[in-house]
Amino acid sequence: MLKLNSIISRRKDLDLAAFSQHWRTVHRELALRLVAPGIMRGYVQNHRQEEGLEDLPIVGDGVPEVWVPTAEDIIRLGTCPEYMEGAYLDEPNYMEGRAENVISELTLIAGPQSRKAAAGLPKLMLFAKRREGVNDADFAAWCDAPRPLLMPDASPVRLERQLAVAKLPEGLTSAYDMVECSWWPDMEALRAAWKARNTASAARFIDVGALAGLVVREEPVLWPEYL
Repeated sequence: MLKLNSIISRRKDLDLAAFSQHWRTVHRELALRLVAPGIMRGYVQNHRQEEGLEDLPIVGDGVPEVWVPTAEDIIRLGTCPEYMEGAYLDEPNYMEGRAENVISELTLIAGPQSRKAAAGLPKLMLFAKRREGVNDADFAAWCDAPRPLLMPDASPVRLERQLAVAKLPEGLTSAYDMVECSWWPDMEALRAAWKARNTASAARFIDVGALAGLVVREEPVLWPEYL
């Protein structure tokens, strides 16, 4: 199972509230049409919150997570009638431009709470690019840690890390090399952990200057069967 993380930005004339309302109502129903042909196996909306983190560039206004069986199904998703005659036509009604995608595999899960139990807690999504010259093995080994990579002394309620798929069919690319999602008991705990972050050690493996993210409210639409 692969996950398609699509970074989307709101239309310039919409505020966050209007953007989120359209996405969670009109667009949600159109996106669910992709379940019938067997393409979409899970769907979670991540809505950016007004309250962000100091010195963290905002990557976008929302991130839909879509679970699909294979990379070829992502190509099907973008070309099938259920998408082209529905969600695709609706995107200009609330989105600006096209989405930036990260096609990833789940590589690490840590923390005492299940994904379903953590839904509703403050969630931090970080998007990182690998530093030039770092090989696959070293990058994967660094990412295989049961603590947040920038906040190794912190203990979130739940942690997920995803590495972008290295070999994709022609026409598919990933805008970032790694996505880290962490869930926290409250914003105070998240802010404290972020304040104590350590980017010096991370700079050996990622392009710290390209790091971006957002604090989101997770809104499940369709949980994958394995969660």
